[in-house]
Amino acid sequence: MLTCLFAFGCSAEARAEDREETWCAAAQLREARASASIELDHDERVHTKATSRLTVRVPLSWRFAHDLLLSRGTDQYRRAMSCLTRPLTSQHRRWTEWRASDPIVTIGKGVLNVQVDSFAWIDDHRNAIVVGPWTITVGAAHWTVRFTPGTALRRSNWQSIKIDSGRPGAEMANPTPTGGNGRSALVWEPKEWIDARNIWVRLEPSWQRSWAAQSKRPLFGDISDIGGRWSFLVCLMLINAARHGRRRSDATLSELKAARNLKIFALVTISLSLLTATSDIAFRHGFSDGAAWQETEPRIRFLMALLEGVTLLVFGNPRRSIIWAGGVLCASAVAVVLSPETFGLTTTFSIPEGAHDYTVIVLFIVSGCVLAINFLGFIATGWRLAQDGDLIPLRQASLQEPRELRLRDAGPWIIVIVAFLGACFAVAAERNWQRASWLSQNNRYAYENAHIGQLRDNLTWFIANHQAWWSGYYWILIGIAIIAALRVNGRRVNVSPLAEQPERLLAFLLFPVAVGINIGVFVDNAALALVTPLVYVGALHLSLKIGRGRVVLNYPLEISKLPLAEAITPASRSELLVRARRYREFHALLRRLDQGQPDDVPERNVLERRLHRLHNWRSGSGATDRLPSQVSVVDAVLALGPCDTWWENGRRGALFAMISGLPASILVVWAETLSGEFLQNTLFYEFGMPDVVMTFVFWQIVWAGAGFLLGSLWRVLPGRRGPVRALPITLAFALPLGLTALGNWALGHAQTNLALYVSAILLTLTLTGILMDLDTFRDERRYWQSRFGLLLSVYQMRYASLQLAYLAAQVIAVITIWQFFAGASEAPPKELGPK
Repeated sequence: MLTCLFAFGCSAEARAEDREETWCAAAQLREARASASIELDHDERVHTKATSRLTVRVPLSWRFAHDLLLSRGTDQYRRAMSCLTRPLTSQHRRWTEWRASDPIVTIGKGVLNVQVDSFAWIDDHRNAIVVGPWTITVGAAHWTVRFTPGTALRRSNWQSIKIDSGRPGAEMANPTPTGGNGRSALVWEPKEWIDARNIWVRLEPSWQRSWAAQSKRPLFGDISDIGGRWSFLVCLMLINAARHGRRRSDATLSELKAARNLKIFALVTISLSLLTATSDIAFRHGFSDGAAWQETEPRIRFLMALLEGVTLLVFGNPRRSIIWAGGVLCASAVAVVLSPETFGLTTTFSIPEGAHDYTVIVLFIVSGCVLAINFLGFIATGWRLAQDGDLIPLRQASLQEPRELRLRDAGPWIIVIVAFLGACFAVAAERNWQRASWLSQNNRYAYENAHIGQLRDNLTWFIANHQAWWSGYYWILIGIAIIAALRVNGRRVNVSPLAEQPERLLAFLLFPVAVGINIGVFVDNAALALVTPLVYVGALHLSLKIGRGRVVLNYPLEISKLPLAEAITPASRSELLVRARRYREFHALLRRLDQGQPDDVPERNVLERRLHRLHNWRSGSGATDRLPSQVSVVDAVLALGPCDTWWENGRRGALFAMISGLPASILVVWAETLSGEFLQNTLFYEFGMPDVVMTFVFWQIVWAGAGFLLGSLWRVLPGRRGPVRALPITLAFALPLGLTALGNWALGHAQTNLALYVSAILLTLTLTGILMDLDTFRDERRYWQSRFGLLLSVYQMRYASLQLAYLAAQVIAVITIWQFFAGASEAPPKELGPK
């Protein structure tokens, strides 16, 4: 029996060598000289990066040597290169392997020098990670790096084989290495031929990198899912704010309606969030086994996406034409989902091999229908929230006719969005296929069959992947709901939205929803992200409390000692503006006296008496009083802001912030999606290009939200000038990011663009504060040749020079930080390749 088995093994090996000789002329490569290395980089990263380099000196006598000099797109090149880098087959697909550049082939003396560089991210424990001539097996406690060279090079002359396992080094190696290089690299330099397949190293990575690589395990994923649902906590807070609004004894009908909308929308959001989280956990654990849930998931995800769109559409309650359009879209999708066999699909919602093009077209159309009803429901919900909050102008103000959402307005935009998403998805899927199969023989039936099958699988998973991506932007609706409720309550005459409990809760919640960015994601796990709203709310409360003693309107009047806020109201604006102009004129005359230009200038004591009289004022009861000694009339009028209500101040601040934040948005979008390794993620992720657009929208919303808070809280912020008032909002934004930076430092993660975010919002809010101050004196604009001249007059020369120097320093800081971090990106690819 043993003799028969040995004979069978020898014959199988002989047949494999015959195939090698036939396909790759392997015998001619025995004189080739080769070296290979791999480096595991754990430092300043969430996921370990494995970088491979394979160098081969190919003799020109090899039958396929000259094919390496041909175009990368030819089958001759693919065959020759695959013989050097792949096992013995005509079809190769490596989803985990990435290349920053094409292989380098140069001509030497009697040889071709071939260098192949590739890399991979160790971010998945479920399958072995293959990169170059290496196979990495990821375990719970140990990783194994095994040398697995291409079949044709197995018996070549390997001059050097190096494995750098990174800190703290290898735990076990086989066979015994012949040397070392640096602190953690092991080197094999065999003097004679050895079976290279027996070279392997085992290492014990740090717990941070080990946990990050196991983020897809059920328990890790469940904890991350629960932590990532911070919108659940926000919605509970919204329900509490709505409850306070309904309990007001003097609540108006519009306020009661806004509170009711807020509560219903929060409940809808909680329901959808629970549905998504529950399904994610159920699919992760599986109904019975791994294959069963994976086959069932696309069809159920289709139904869930349809349910989300219908739920939002029902809440949006649009006009009848939109309801009919949504009904048609829903009926089309339901018919295919309930009876997929009728349309040529399998019960698992996949396209069978050899299916008619009709089946592909049906799935393509019904996917577009589901996308359309989702966007239609999203727009309808946002429209209703905004309309009930009086955020949308009336169609005819005289008739009080509301402006309704019309299908002819929304329909074309939805069609364009769906087409754009579909095109981006298809292009990225094809690009990803070409990356994984770049060494496959294209002129074979197996390649075409696998190619078409992969594209069809991508279409099957399109809706599931889209929902995973788009659900991350539902916070936009939460932001609209909060702004709408603030708009209705903003009609009350208050110094700021912090004066009463309902508005105070909404203003604090707006900060994490519209301004804050996600924090608490460490080792690729979002468990701590659940506290994101609480951290941002606490940071805003702390920053406001720190500067409470420096608020201009909190200074006491000189005689009655009452706060200045009780004596200065919007009705005092016109008189304050007149006095502020006289104040600046008198100070200009005093500067002329100081500069030795006394012509036509009153004496100093006359000017000082006039300045003294400008501080005469009346208290809230009408009694004679004086402005605080620390406050000038210019300070007093600037403390009111450009408008009479906190809502209008917030609206102006949002507008100015969006305009002044445009350059910052472009810069951050470049740093996040188009620079360094982020560009690779953008090009190969199915929703990478839409992410570029949505990242720009995201940061514009961040600036608008920060500007709105700056304006609405203007009268309770410390400082005398706009740039100083911007500091508390910036501090509240920076504190959570500082905690994130500390966590990244402790865990050895990269800091990426955190410093850039803080610098960008500081610069944006500084410009917004300056524009708010200028807008306060907008009636004087006609007296000045430029806004810059008005700025110098308002701030006066000594303050203006300081503010301009402060602004210039911020610009320099932003540029310096961006240049420093431009090459320090880490962007492991998102879900690429087959599901």
